[in-house]
Amino acid sequence: MQEVRCASCGKLLCRGIYTQIEIKCPRCRAMNVLRTVSPQPERRERQIQE
Repeated sequence: MQEVRCASCGKLLCRGIYTQIEIKCPRCRAMNVLRTVSPQPERRERQIQE
């Protein structure tokens, strides 16, 4: 699980697994918008046959 902290004050907002989240910090009232980025697929090296 990942921790989600406020970008402005650092307060822990939630823990979990998410794809997209919008949450308002109760301490400083900043809106935090987070989303996961899909990882780039690994590039395999082509083997050269002689």
